[in-house]
Amino acid sequence: KISKWRVSKEPSCSDHQYIEFEIQSLKVTKQCYRNPRKTDVSLYKKTLSDSIQSIAVNTSTIANLESCASSISAVIKESFLKSCPERVKSSNSACPWFTPRLQKLRNLTRKLWNKSKKKLKFGKFEDPVIRLYKHILAVYKKEARVAKALSWRLHCEDLEKIGDCSRLHKLLSNGPTKTLGSIKRADGSGFTDNAEETLSVLLGAHFPGSTDFVRSQEDFSVAITGDSSLANEIISEERIKWAVNSFSPFKSPGMDGIYPFLLQEGLSVISPYLVGMFKASLVSGHIPVAWRGVRATFIPKPGKADYAEPRAFRPISLMSFILKTLERLVDRYIRE
Repeated sequence: KISKWRVSKEPSCSDHQYIEFEIQSLKVTKQCYRNPRKTDVSLYKKTLSDSIQSIAVNTSTIANLESCASSISAVIKESFLKSCPERVKSSNSACPWFTPRLQKLRNLTRKLWNKSKKKLKFGKFEDPVIRLYKHILAVYKKEARVAKALSWRLHCEDLEKIGDCSRLHKLLSNGPTKTLGSIKRADGSGFTDNAEETLSVLLGAHFPGSTDFVRSQEDFSVAITGDSSLANEIISEERIKWAVNSFSPFKSPGMDGIYPFLLQEGLSVISPYLVGMFKASLVSGHIPVAWRGVRATFIPKPGKADYAEPRAFRPISLMSFILKTLERLVDRYIRE
């Protein structure tokens, strides 16, 4: 609920005035996050090494493969959570170009405005105080523009990596970022009312014919038997090391929350388990449930005239990097 809406008398140092109001009954929740780049790698390795010893490499049946896959994923995720504590997201971002001199000019401008507004009521437009206020205000605006331009120039000069320059070029060429909100319904009856309906329309547009997945009662008691000669050619610890290290360390993870660097840093411990699970998966033709989850993110296509259309967005599927490792090994074998 918004109350006490009013136009502020405080000088804004611009052609517009501030609008002040109070928000009542608003629950402020702390936004927490984990920065994978701040992970204590030594603690992660130690925790992973200690926890994984209780897991046996048993892939004789589908049930054992499922148990091993889910246990390994859980141990990796738990070790990461212990070695990378939560951080509270700060909403106060420092302005890089707002210097102490600008702060002094801004305070002086406000003081002169408070003195000038009394004289303006009586029509004393040529009073020395008012003239001084206009002069200081002009100086403040000019120095603010110069500080912004200088800060931007220094930022661009500090760019050295090709990836940073490419990212900046992409941001500038795409224009304002388009966020996913209400979009047009498929039947043309109007716009979606909530996030759930928006996602339903997007799924219907990009994945036509898709239905809600209901997991069947799979028979996990089946023994894993068969010729493993092909799996032995595809899977080895050396090839797994190549596949895992081919990923960028901090790429967005799938639904299991496992970043590539977690596999890379713990590869010496995880590798024997991955060899056994990958070979069992190829021989049985069964993908463990822990690897199947895919997170779909809808990204706006650049240059679209109307972002209320479902086709103005494109889906990106984020898979488990454990499954991506197996996929990369099979792809390498086929290419060779």
